[in-house]
Amino acid sequence: MLFIFQLHYFSVNGQDPSFSQIYFNKLYFNPAYCGLSKAGELSFTHRVLWPHITSKFNTDKFSADYDISCIKGLGGIGVIFISDIEGEGSLKTTTFGVPFSTRIHLTKKLIIQLGFQISYISKTINWDKFVFSDQFDNVHGIVRPSDFTIPAKTSIGKPDFSLGGIFEWQNVVKRRSIKKKSSARIGASWHHIIQPDLSFTGMSSKLPWKFVIHGNCNIPSSFDESFVIAPALTYEYQKPMQTFFFGSNFLWKAPFLGVWLRGGNNIDAMSFVAGLKIGSAPRYYISYSYDMTLSRLANASHGSHEINISYIGERSLCAIMGGGKHHKHKSRKRIVPCPEF
Repeated sequence: MLFIFQLHYFSVNGQDPSFSQIYFNKLYFNPAYCGLSKAGELSFTHRVLWPHITSKFNTDKFSADYDISCIKGLGGIGVIFISDIEGEGSLKTTTFGVPFSTRIHLTKKLIIQLGFQISYISKTINWDKFVFSDQFDNVHGIVRPSDFTIPAKTSIGKPDFSLGGIFEWQNVVKRRSIKKKSSARIGASWHHIIQPDLSFTGMSSKLPWKFVIHGNCNIPSSFDESFVIAPALTYEYQKPMQTFFFGSNFLWKAPFLGVWLRGGNNIDAMSFVAGLKIGSAPRYYISYSYDMTLSRLANASHGSHEINISYIGERSLCAIMGGGKHHKHKSRKRIVPCPEF
């Protein structure tokens, strides 16, 4: 693998991976989403960025969270695991986090939820797979040993912290025995608060702050309650990267489709989503998305692929594990049907 490496002269900052199927990776973008489904939620996502580039990026994410709002002042608790592999396995980053949240009921329809996440980031590197710029000859290729002194350190781990907040509005109207659910959410989060330094060489390699602003809503159709439009907008800023992602999913009974645009200073990708919802409570989602690159990288990268499998239950953790009839009844009563996305 070719790696033009000049750590002798400047510091290096890394950026986080991102996902196109934002509805199924909400906890990744904001810890305040923890427990906000009002039940239990499991989600697994596999993403392959630019598969036709030799040093492609593979990212896996698993998350699980449960509603625990029956405990006064709390909202949810969960876990999240992220594995990011860069450069044919040469550089691996794994993150394990424990998000939890607190919920404040402002009215029957409006709540605010605040979330906090404690994480541990581990990074490992295989120096034997790197080829440095001073090993190259213009004519003969790799012919020289490198003057770069390979560090003894091959792994590093640091704690990390994130926080966020969300306003949620929900309205449930029952018509002809069908519950028609409208909802809207707006939130923001701050990641890598202490900016952990993940350098292998002793140079500065701090993980920059990441700020996320997002909003989404579920709009049931007036002519067919089973048809739902779910637009969303997410903006990420992590110096020097900034990305916005907006579009909508369209659900009709079981199948759903989505069209999204991604960009920074300009729109550089269009994402197409196709999936299937199975069941109503509990319910399962299986979906695939393809990011079609619109920039000059299109011919080289051949886009990106993302697969997701998600599960949303019908009961909170308190209802499942609670002791006593009164406790269970209270937990069930407080569950509000969550939006389709």
